[in-house]
Amino acid sequence: MVGEDEEFEKMLGSGTFNEVYLARVKKPKCTCTSLTWGCERCMFAVKYAKFQGQLEREANLHSQISHTNIVKFACYKNGSIYMEPCSSDLSRLVQMCRPDRKGIGFQKASKLMKGILSGVMYLHTEMNIAHMDLKVENVLIDNDGRPKLCDFGGSSIMDELGNCFPITFSYTSAPPELAGINADMTQSVSGQAVDVWSLGVMFIYMLTGSYPWERAIEDCPEYDDWLTLPKSKGLSRLLNMRSSYGNYVISCMLEESPKSRPTCVQVLELLMN
Repeated sequence: MVGEDEEFEKMLGSGTFNEVYLARVKKPKCTCTSLTWGCERCMFAVKYAKFQGQLEREANLHSQISHTNIVKFACYKNGSIYMEPCSSDLSRLVQMCRPDRKGIGFQKASKLMKGILSGVMYLHTEMNIAHMDLKVENVLIDNDGRPKLCDFGGSSIMDELGNCFPITFSYTSAPPELAGINADMTQSVSGQAVDVWSLGVMFIYMLTGSYPWERAIEDCPEYDDWLTLPKSKGLSRLLNMRSSYGNYVISCMLEESPKSRPTCVQVLELLMN
């Protein structure tokens, strides 16, 4: 897994198909050297595929992306993706506030969400890409406290109508059009609407320290409550938050109908008010 010119530091994360580890690379012989943290022995986050060639598509997509709120791509070699290392992720940041506060508060959550929205807005409007797997684990935090999107394995190119085909997603943050047990993976969906819903769920996680439901289907009691109660009461129960405006923004992001959800641009405008 670790190349001859690499020194393994520690494992950062592991999934069914991939592992991410921190490695110190001696004199990297690729585009890594052009990055700002380049040095004699550079530190990188390395995403390693458990199956050969699995990350090639993701690497091709990630290599075309460049934004302040997206993890910098370094290079793709030996079947692995080399990226900018970050100090933490959004999940750990929120969990550090538990159990006393159970969330990071609306002011801090709103500030982070603005940065996240900026990155997603760039994907949607400039790159025509839908992330399709936005969750707290896929938002890293750099040394300056800046949120950065990562993991483009499930991302898709949108057509002229903003639609794309889902590849993979997480049930806890997936919208109802994807979360159904019999969801048709061959049916295109609005990529922007999927991402906005996932960001709404992420917003709730930041404010409460947990996901609001396991899956956005009627068989899930927590989601059924959300559908049954008026949105204002449902959010008040979930968030215990005094900000009625914050409740309004999140309820807009979590509209059941994809066509009724705002765009990232519109959500960002709401948060700027």
